[in-house]
Amino acid sequence: MSKQKSCSRIVLISSVGFLSSVAFAGAGGAGAGKVTASTTKSTNGNKLSEIVRQTEEKTVRMGSYNVSDMDRNGTIDSADLGLVLLKLNGGTTDEQTSGNDDANAVASVSGAQGLFAKNYIVTEGGIQYSVMDVYLKFNSAVGTGSNGERVVNFFGQATTDTSTYGVNKTAKYDVSNGLAYQHSNTSWLPAAGAAGGTGNNTWDSFLTVGARTQGSGNTGSVTPDVYFMNPNSNVGVITGGSSATGFVGAGVYQAAPTDAGWETNASANADHMVMFGRFTLKCSDIIAAGTSSKLTMWCDFVGKSTAQTGGTTLYTIASANLKSDAQTKYTTSSKVWTFDSGFEGVNVGQDAWTFSNGLPVPTPGVAALIGLAGMASSRRRKA
Repeated sequence: MSKQKSCSRIVLISSVGFLSSVAFAGAGGAGAGKVTASTTKSTNGNKLSEIVRQTEEKTVRMGSYNVSDMDRNGTIDSADLGLVLLKLNGGTTDEQTSGNDDANAVASVSGAQGLFAKNYIVTEGGIQYSVMDVYLKFNSAVGTGSNGERVVNFFGQATTDTSTYGVNKTAKYDVSNGLAYQHSNTSWLPAAGAAGGTGNNTWDSFLTVGARTQGSGNTGSVTPDVYFMNPNSNVGVITGGSSATGFVGAGVYQAAPTDAGWETNASANADHMVMFGRFTLKCSDIIAAGTSSKLTMWCDFVGKSTAQTGGTTLYTIASANLKSDAQTKYTTSSKVWTFDSGFEGVNVGQDAWTFSNGLPVPTPGVAALIGLAGMASSRRRKA
């Protein structure tokens, strides 16, 4: 920090168990860059968690980065951090990658499409797990590296904006009947040496930004944002925090988005999907609950995407909203993205975003026979 700037610092004691700090810098000596701060406190066991929201600050320290109000919405939050991370890789302006956009292109065949979930069953140690992997799906993989379609974080916001048509932008990761997420360690983070050791790569629940294999690749830089209250404790749920303006919800970001594998890019995998997380329930818990277990996931993201109508221009997605249970939209540079969630279940006809209980589903013919047998039994009792 130069001598021309004054700086006051608030120390945050986070539920992660380490100290971090928020710096407010103003040019021109004492009194420059007025700061208004309020604090919301919550308790996780014996650990005190503090979230500090500044309403008129110049910069805020988030992880290794000084973050300003880059989207000019009056708050400094994870959306601004995402734009900083994106700018590390070539700027946040729209950019042409090659050729010219096809003005006559039609249909939603390109760009970011929305959340996509895959549910499957894993059996380990005699226990059945219902696993759901969640991704942001792209229908294209234009460009490479910093000049490619990509995502650098996902998170929640308390504010609304016109680009997403004023929708609720908080983040949540809820199971409808309240069942606990399953872990092989005590962390939501995928890094090697996470709390309790690196999670397994079969069913352990974790959050990520691109990296799919725990303990390898760029998992070491997947970082919880300041509103993620329990990344390494009480991991049966995901607990989000509140800013001075309201509930925000938990988020994570890729702190080193220039890794050699570019795992945050749509081009990193043949399916053109960027992984956001793995959510796992025990099949025995689902059966015992006797009700449907449905995941509802809401989040915002920062990244780059081509227009859904095609072309090669990459547009900066400043803070688009995604919902597993509703269609959402985002607009920038006179382009509109429509986001619909997708789902691939264990069984044919499985309700979207529900966890299979692992029990075999009768074929239509068998189900009909079971129904007839029940009717016959009922008639005999009446007789």
